[in-house]
Amino acid sequence: MTTGDQRRVRITATWPATVPELGVTAGQVFDLSTASKIWFTAKASKTDDDSQAVIKKDTSLAGSNDITFTGATAYFDIVPADTAAFTSIEQPQKFYCDVQVKTAAGEVWTVAEGQLTLNPQITQAST
Repeated sequence: MTTGDQRRVRITATWPATVPELGVTAGQVFDLSTASKIWFTAKASKTDDDSQAVIKKDTSLAGSNDITFTGATAYFDIVPADTAAFTSIEQPQKFYCDVQVKTAAGEVWTVAEGQLTLNPQITQAST
């Protein structure tokens, strides 16, 4: 995506591993309505602390409507403010991202992961 743009990211949540005691297999869809919390995080390095994330969203942020979901599909709205710090980049930058959920039982699972590429913005008009 281009810095300064708005993008709706769509993911399908799946179980990352087979968990016999829960009756699920790796790749099986994860029903997000069973999650007590959902996080979306994008970082420059996988080992960065969450506080260093370049983009982070979660369902507990007051007034946040940047995450919507139904069944195993979630939508994360990346808005211009999320990429404002990168409007002067001259080369594409790649970030690692994932989606984690916390179950009602308190277990945390990574249900999606990938990369997000931010491309330089050429036209900077917004009005």
